[in-house]
Amino acid sequence: MNIFFVSPVSLGISSPAHLRSRFPCPRTLQRNRTAHYPPRCASTRPPPPPDLLSTLPLASVRADRFLAATGLAPSRASAAKFLTTHDVRIAGTERVTRVAQKLRVPIDTDALLVDGCPGPSLRARHLALYKPTGFVCSHDDPNVDSSKLITALLPETNPPLLAVGRLDRMASGLLILTQSGSLVHALTHPRRHLPKRYLVSLDEPRPMEWWDDAIGRFERGEVVLHGEPRACKPAKLEPIRYGDDEETCDAYVTLTEGKYHQLRRMFASIGSSVVGIHRISLGPLGLENLRICEGKWVDLTDEQVLDLWYESRNNQAANGELAGPTSD
Repeated sequence: MNIFFVSPVSLGISSPAHLRSRFPCPRTLQRNRTAHYPPRCASTRPPPPPDLLSTLPLASVRADRFLAATGLAPSRASAAKFLTTHDVRIAGTERVTRVAQKLRVPIDTDALLVDGCPGPSLRARHLALYKPTGFVCSHDDPNVDSSKLITALLPETNPPLLAVGRLDRMASGLLILTQSGSLVHALTHPRRHLPKRYLVSLDEPRPMEWWDDAIGRFERGEVVLHGEPRACKPAKLEPIRYGDDEETCDAYVTLTEGKYHQLRRMFASIGSSVVGIHRISLGPLGLENLRICEGKWVDLTDEQVLDLWYESRNNQAANGELAGPTSD
């Protein structure tokens, strides 16, 4: 005996409304998902975090917080005193007289006027520094002469600049500094896999057979640092061959993570010692296209900052670690 199941819909009989709401059909579920989570096109880029380009990412802010962000008055009491003794205006509007007054602040450089003169800019600063050897990546170290801190090479800013990652004292090369906490998070978070390229010099030349074995261990992620249970992530190793020499002590290394003295410890784990480290590039930015002299710095443009942030996000998505729409 054959048994046939007939759908009420095929007979023109619709299911009750309360059943349709509790048990929607798969087509309705798919339509609802599409309405809530529209497909993201490859050319559509999510908006960057609000503090990426501005030190005060708010559409409306109290006057005392605004003055603290600009460095004119660090406390509420000093803000009240500052407003009574100075003529503060935002974008040509009426004078600001109360600390609790709500202000709408654009990030244009000429938005703030103090006694008729342009005030501090609200645009976040991002710098690229060519760090020389002998300098320490710290803002305040009692054990180091202040002239040997990277702050001696940088302009004074408020809020202070934060270093994106670190280079040890005897390392040189590209160092990014920013006032944006979102950019620091985007470039240093281990899920972002932002590539960093280095020129490494060993203490003595090694034959090409040794380099071939090291290349395989680096690419397969088999290098385990001393004192750590897990191996490092796969890295790219490219020895530099000069002419017909069968030995070399220099190589390019590309890392996608950042651990304490990682390069020195990686080569130590395979029986070699590093005597020189020079960072060439960080993501899309390199010393060649930035054209920086040693010990000097340049301001990054908004396009360069956005390229850094979007590349870090794209690398996270390419590794399958970016789930759903996020604002970072």
